[in-house]
Amino acid sequence: QAQLAGWRATYRPRDTAIAPERGGNFHQPYALIDRLSDTLDGSEIIVSDTGNTLGWLMQAFRFKGQRFLHPFNNTPMGYALPAALAAALQTDRKIICVTGDGSIMMSIAELATIGKRRLNVKVMLLDNEGHSMCRFTQRQWLHGRFAGTGAADLAFPKSFPQVVLGMGGWLVYEKAYIQSCGLQETMDKWLRSEGPAFIEV
Repeated sequence: QAQLAGWRATYRPRDTAIAPERGGNFHQPYALIDRLSDTLDGSEIIVSDTGNTLGWLMQAFRFKGQRFLHPFNNTPMGYALPAALAAALQTDRKIICVTGDGSIMMSIAELATIGKRRLNVKVMLLDNEGHSMCRFTQRQWLHGRFAGTGAADLAFPKSFPQVVLGMGGWLVYEKAYIQSCGLQETMDKWLRSEGPAFIEV
């Protein structure tokens, strides 16, 4: 109990950490996941990739009965998209796939299969311009020597939304749309849409 009290005194509880972001910058990842949690109704299956995406979901998402798919203790990059595809083939429930720009590059071809089959998969891409968890490791333990983890070193598409549109069958919401219409309105449309839908934040 004493150790737990010490942790609580040292580290802020989740609600305290998120609350200041409400009504402000919802692209702050914890506030974004908090908003996603508020918007979902509990009937969905949520699939997460590894890295910061998983950390943000585990710390900020409030589950209401959703099934959560992730290969804990293995945590391969690129897991979420093919896992979401497989889940969508087995159920009529809405599949929420939360992935990062680094992870989606490992299995990006699955977007074509999901689009062609018009599966009920909603992809949320958290764009942090590279492998941010690896950058954290480099910053923390390798004296800030960054290699192969940032946008300057990685071969990423100039526009993920354009890649997704090119796969066919997808409804796509890009950052400019969110800036114009607001995050909540965009997220509501993304979730209510028929078939596969993609949102980049």
